[in-house]
Amino acid sequence: MHKDRNRDPAAIYEDLVAVLEARQECPVHVLRGLKDSIWNEPDRTWNKEMHA
Repeated sequence: MHKDRNRDPAAIYEDLVAVLEARQECPVHVLRGLKDSIWNEPDRTWNKEMHA
């Protein structure tokens, strides 16, 4: 089971923001990866909740 599957989406989002700030990643590239995750992993819900 994926470790984040049962976590609160807001907590996952906060962790993601912290990682992005630390790594200085482009939000557009992260959003693209999130959309790819939604497409490639339709059984997951966290990615759809974060994208909404």
